[in-house]
Amino acid sequence: MEKIKILAVIDHLGQGGAEKQFINLVSNINAERFEPHVFIAERAGERLSELGPHIRIHGLTHSSKRKTFDAVRLLRKTLFEIKPAIIQTWLDYSTFISAVVLKLTSFNGIFVASHRVSIEELYNNEVRFGKIKKNLLVWANKQAQCVTTNSKMLVKQLGDYGISTGRLIYNGIDLRKCEGLPSRDELRKKLNMPANFFYIAFVGALVERKGLRFFIQAIRELKTINIKALIVGDGALRDMVKSLARNDERFFMVGYQPNALEYIKASDLLVLPSFYEGLPNVVMEAMAVGTPVIATNVYGIPELIEDGINGKLVPAKNSGSITDSIEFIRSNPAASAGFVEASRKKAQFFSIERMVKEYEELYSELVGSLYK
Repeated sequence: MEKIKILAVIDHLGQGGAEKQFINLVSNINAERFEPHVFIAERAGERLSELGPHIRIHGLTHSSKRKTFDAVRLLRKTLFEIKPAIIQTWLDYSTFISAVVLKLTSFNGIFVASHRVSIEELYNNEVRFGKIKKNLLVWANKQAQCVTTNSKMLVKQLGDYGISTGRLIYNGIDLRKCEGLPSRDELRKKLNMPANFFYIAFVGALVERKGLRFFIQAIRELKTINIKALIVGDGALRDMVKSLARNDERFFMVGYQPNALEYIKASDLLVLPSFYEGLPNVVMEAMAVGTPVIATNVYGIPELIEDGINGKLVPAKNSGSITDSIEFIRSNPAASAGFVEASRKKAQFFSIERMVKEYEELYSELVGSLYK
């Protein structure tokens, strides 16, 4: 049987969770049924080497900045060369340029977009010329036969914008890797984390929407000094974070780490104080390795963490609630152990294998509809 060709289009392969999920999908899809190609619209990024060796790479892999005209031209050329049955886009810019290219061609295949972040939050609060770009993104998503999302809240938001083709497929993580890590004590030795401290980790990009100001303030409000707050990640707010954390020995900036999962397991607690999220990988990974979680009650996070059942949910932009929740977990080991047990069980659903299978079923369903 002839393989189904897929052209998977993404902006770049940087440090983010969306990029990681993209790699999980295209690297693990059934190579006997599907022939995956990757088009990179902007630049290669740090995760390029994580793609499977069987995947063919196209696009502006060596570009240092966004070149929309070149990206559209090259994507159109790649489309004619490969003649895929499916175009799968992953980030917003990729969805937009793909919609433009498909309007300029006679493509007869299936366009599948992926919507992974709040349109409202991102384009109303963070992006320059956000209103214009939001309208263009909504138009682009409406050109797709299907738009996949990773949380129920995002499916609802698509509907609010008149996009009725939303399909929920939850993220997947490498459970075998999570289960195969050394013990917490062994990891602390490996990572040079001195014993006798209570370690609280933030893992993610150092950008405003991740709520780092509130994480730092929450740590400052803690009375105890027998803690270490690890900030694992890099980004535009690096200098601001350094300034806020200055003169407090409890903070330790680790920077971007490809082995961030080890820091998550080595810690006593993960805190994610984001203003909005899709379905954060770091929370799923913490659940799988047995690290308790405090996270904000926004978008897809409550689909992972149930307050008082397998972790603590707090309001966004509220450092006092984070402080109180940290104190609760530190002073209630029995409750913390209960959170860990419930999270480990729930995490078993969020496997790469399950996610990839759901995408394979979707692709087969959509391609089959072409021949009805």
